[in-house]
Amino acid sequence: MKLGWSVVNGEDHSQERYSIIHGTSRPGQAMIHVVHETDVDKIYLFTDVRDVTFDLNRGVPVKEDQTGSQGYGFIGKRSRHTELNDIATADAVTLNQMDHAFTVYRAVQTELQAAFAAQNMSPEQLDAAQAKEMAALTKARSEIDLPEFQRLIDQDITELPSMVSYEKESAKRREALFDSPAADWKTTDLEGKTHGLSDYKGKVVILDFWYRGCGPCMMAMPQMEQVAQHYAGQPVVVLGMTIDRKPEDAEFVVKKMGLTYITLNAKKIAESYKINAFPTMLILDQDGVIKDIHAGYSPTLREDIEKKIDALLANLSPAPSAKAGTTSTSAH
Repeated sequence: MKLGWSVVNGEDHSQERYSIIHGTSRPGQAMIHVVHETDVDKIYLFTDVRDVTFDLNRGVPVKEDQTGSQGYGFIGKRSRHTELNDIATADAVTLNQMDHAFTVYRAVQTELQAAFAAQNMSPEQLDAAQAKEMAALTKARSEIDLPEFQRLIDQDITELPSMVSYEKESAKRREALFDSPAADWKTTDLEGKTHGLSDYKGKVVILDFWYRGCGPCMMAMPQMEQVAQHYAGQPVVVLGMTIDRKPEDAEFVVKKMGLTYITLNAKKIAESYKINAFPTMLILDQDGVIKDIHAGYSPTLREDIEKKIDALLANLSPAPSAKAGTTSTSAH
């Protein structure tokens, strides 16, 4: 007999299904079967299962066996066994130190992510954000006594300059594209039919650059499909721009994700636009001028893009994008 429930992550729509399995545990224990699922499992042929044994008397998990597999990219199977060997008791002073350290660390991490979450930050804005967050990290470290949390903050302090340097290079490439005519091109779709950018003159065009191995690209696709459906019959076209080297990879994604808009072979086009983060969406006005760039996945991706499209349909100049997911999880 199984009794179960599910928990859904509202940000990435991942889900964990829990089942209490009776008749397989010792007295005083309970076993819970956990299946982790995401929207991209079907793309990467991915499975992730855990069996967790709880000690009901002590109220703690005492054993976990995890198994999983992946059929694309890092192909293989994995397994891991974790077991509780001992429970240590800490005094009130130590517990308060741990609670304080965790609270300070989590607060500075949240601030760090928020500081770089905006789309299309200029090099000057990135420099200002770096200075502010470096000061915040240094202050947070001085307020924490535990070495474990100090090491985590030291790692952030070490990595922040290189992360900002990368973002500044991306910002320079974006600035070179903004308000410039998109270079014309011709390419083929997945069925071999020829398409050219000039074919879509007079329409608002969204170019979505992606590849199968990019998880955030896959996460963005359902919203891009919604955008395409929303503007059906209007002078708006969504074009999937795959850079996959193997046509079968792109075809697999299109089929599994149920995409109805045209997908083009676009590796050389991405190179010509100097795109190096994925997914990247270019929004072109009716004259083929690049009016907005959206890099990375965001839970509000559809809303953000539709605002830009609506402004262009009304012949207004859309404001630069203001929201996106964090750099570490949004663009590859």
